[in-house]
Amino acid sequence: MCPPYFTHKYDTPVLLACGGLAGVSTRAKRAFKGPMAKLILILMAALLAVGEAQGAPQVSDLVSSEARLSANVREDWQTGSVVDVTMSVTEPVDGWTVELDAGGSIVNIWNAVVMSQRGTRYVLGPASYNHQIRAGTSIEFGMEIDGGGAFSLVTAEVKLAADVAGQAADAAIAPPPPPPGTAIPTPGGQRAPAAPAAPATTAVPAQAVGLGVSNPTVAEPPGAALQLAAFAPGPFSVRGTRIVDSGGRPVEIHGINWFGFETEIYVPHGLWARNWRDMMDEVRSLGFNTLRIPFSGELVATGGDVSGIDFALNPDLAGLNGIQILDLIVDYADTIGLRVLLDYHRGKPGGGPNDNGLWYGDGRTEADVIAEWQAMAERYRDKPAVIGADLMNEPHMATWGDGSATDWGAAAGRIGNAVLEVAPDWLVIVEGTAVYDGDTYWWGGNLQGVRDHPVRLSAPDKLVYSIHDYPPSVYEQPWFSDGRPLREVWDKNWGYIVRDGIGPVLIGEWGSFLETHADLTWAAELSDYITSLGVPWFWWSLNPNSGDTGGLLADDWTTVRPEVIRVLQPFLATSRPPVPLAASATNAGAVFAVTLDAPAAESVAVRFATVDGTATAGRDYVATAGTLTFDPGETRKSVSVPILPDGGAGGDTHFYLVVGDASGSRASGTAIITGD
Repeated sequence: MCPPYFTHKYDTPVLLACGGLAGVSTRAKRAFKGPMAKLILILMAALLAVGEAQGAPQVSDLVSSEARLSANVREDWQTGSVVDVTMSVTEPVDGWTVELDAGGSIVNIWNAVVMSQRGTRYVLGPASYNHQIRAGTSIEFGMEIDGGGAFSLVTAEVKLAADVAGQAADAAIAPPPPPPGTAIPTPGGQRAPAAPAAPATTAVPAQAVGLGVSNPTVAEPPGAALQLAAFAPGPFSVRGTRIVDSGGRPVEIHGINWFGFETEIYVPHGLWARNWRDMMDEVRSLGFNTLRIPFSGELVATGGDVSGIDFALNPDLAGLNGIQILDLIVDYADTIGLRVLLDYHRGKPGGGPNDNGLWYGDGRTEADVIAEWQAMAERYRDKPAVIGADLMNEPHMATWGDGSATDWGAAAGRIGNAVLEVAPDWLVIVEGTAVYDGDTYWWGGNLQGVRDHPVRLSAPDKLVYSIHDYPPSVYEQPWFSDGRPLREVWDKNWGYIVRDGIGPVLIGEWGSFLETHADLTWAAELSDYITSLGVPWFWWSLNPNSGDTGGLLADDWTTVRPEVIRVLQPFLATSRPPVPLAASATNAGAVFAVTLDAPAAESVAVRFATVDGTATAGRDYVATAGTLTFDPGETRKSVSVPILPDGGAGGDTHFYLVVGDASGSRASGTAIITGD
């Protein structure tokens, strides 16, 4: 009999026991934009009682010519269930509600909100990011239910919009021409970037107003160019039990996970709330020096049809697919001194590791995984920011060293060598399993098999083992209460690899809400253990929407949680840039005036974001994005963008500020930075 054990998911734990799998995972957040509602459509259907028939209970759909609502009881046990609901539409929708009988109490919900409840009857509405649905697409939401009654859909109400599908095209509209007599350069003869489409979450004013943006000129501040690089140039290798730089000096990786590319939206999460460069600037300014970026095999195979982006805050991402957005993130990481570890998190898009706990399956063979890794190696091998390949996330159902079809230690050698054929400078990161010789540990954290069955690579100086470790709040593992010192548990499962001189170990994930004494004790002891062994690490996660651990950021995607910084401060203090990005501009700034052509009768929210021209964010100026709120009667606001010294490189450069409001008004301005 094997003990149950948990791994984190993005909203709730998933229980793996001897007999099966049950769990809840977050569905991808989707963000669509469009005009106001034009029509209300009511969908009705008779209730269908769900009996106790063998297999998953069936729930009747709600259907009309414009929309279909389908429910799937994904997991069902005597006292509860997990239900996924899909809304597919043939017409653009701008708002929806669903009434259902849960047959119990909804104890967890994702991608929807509870608007009202009476007994087991609930009325659900959209989250802030998925009230609009493009024609011919669908959204998903779901819930965990405590109670054994029958689940049924009762009614659904959708508001038809005029043309939500047109929002993507709107993002490609060129901005208005500059004021007469103003010479505005554009890079390479191209047009200035489009102003963003109107954000879905801002209130539409009673009457549309025109927007204007000034075109400031600012002198480059004196001083040396910003020094943000955390490591010496060149690839990493292994020497003994340490990862070293190109000069043979040990490196201290203080990293953080930014997940989302592996999910159904194919981009890092949070782009519905914040600018992507702004988040990366903050990561570097706080002292993190490496990003671990999970992705799915499907991203590599298809490029990734993205959603969940507020293009008003991220106008330079409009029209790009997921892999192209990853290109931008990798390049910008190099600009601001971050390194990147690529993590094959799962084959199909979703949350957590592969459902079968192996590196193959679910329609993918080992050969497919190798091909996808080699495609990633071909794409990024010449990118100086990328340090290596985390071959597979948490292969928890794999074995190690037994020579079977599920022998992950052997497979890691095959996959790793295939990666090194294409990218010989990369590190190859090999995670552990969950069980070895009957002994259970965290998913991806059990490396006991390395002692007798080490991974064999063609380049041994590129091999790094990796583990994941979590606190009691994620799951009350037996070693948290049986009196064993944590150091003894860590030594047995992975620390011995470093202590015995076998090789380096990297902690790919550790994290916690840090709300309990037990979790704080775990974090303090693991911090000391990391320090004593010189182990590199990645905190899980930057994202706040990890249900088991939370993140560095609070739910607003902006506030940095001080409790996380307190734990990590001893590490970050050694890798933090001397001056944060935003403070490096010595008070020099390009000030854009943003104006309305007439006072509005009510508040108007205007999104804004900078976009590169010949000037580069992180090198010439600080990426800036946000929202301006014009109160009734106001017509003028300003946005100040810090300008960075470049060490006297000389020559004029320029960048853009693009703005847009919910009425569809948009504009852009160009800032010119004059050189010596």
